[in-house]
Amino acid sequence: MKKGILTLLTFVFFGNVFAQGTKDPKAKAVLDKALNNFNSLNSFSADFSFVKHVPSLDDETYSGNVKFKDKKVYLNSSDGREVFNDGKTLSIYYKEDNEVNIYTSDPEQNDDFAIDKYLKSYQDDYKYIHMGEETINGVVCDLIELSPDKSAEEMKKQSVFKIKLFINHANGMLVKWKIFEKSGITYTTSISKFEPNVSLNDNTFIFNKAKFPGVEVIDMRE
Repeated sequence: MKKGILTLLTFVFFGNVFAQGTKDPKAKAVLDKALNNFNSLNSFSADFSFVKHVPSLDDETYSGNVKFKDKKVYLNSSDGREVFNDGKTLSIYYKEDNEVNIYTSDPEQNDDFAIDKYLKSYQDDYKYIHMGEETINGVVCDLIELSPDKSAEEMKKQSVFKIKLFINHANGMLVKWKIFEKSGITYTTSISKFEPNVSLNDNTFIFNKAKFPGVEVIDMRE
């Protein structure tokens, strides 16, 4: 997306572990279970909160609800955005300005809102290690740490160097994830409510101009 929701433990200690190309079997079992759970879903609705932390600045925070069905996405967030994506057309509505920007949907950018983004890519793109368990809001979670599976030269161009996934130990659902950049910036997304296989009308994912009187439409498609 144009504005992604859509993203440190002691790196000195674990740096040597990751450098060896660690793919921890215990972590893989947790990730496999989580991925299988997501692959079994036809749709879902989730309430989330998001925190962007930049050193020496106030945190940027917002919350909202996101709905998925196939490749379709709907997002309503407290930062004033409403996002409609039917898999072909992406419409981002800015409530304060009563303005909508329309783009051709990009599957790669669609993934920025996908809760299972890192679950889908861990086998090929990351090294992973099980870091123990942590309780979040009363839920016991497996803490899995990912690091990009890239050469030292490739890592020089990579801003993200670590991702933490907190996965419900009992049911394998992703509860929280935190992305770490070399600059010290972190992005944390937490799921407060998750409803699997909800009934969603396809119109949910289409921006309907008639519902937004006086809206300014800016078509960014070529």
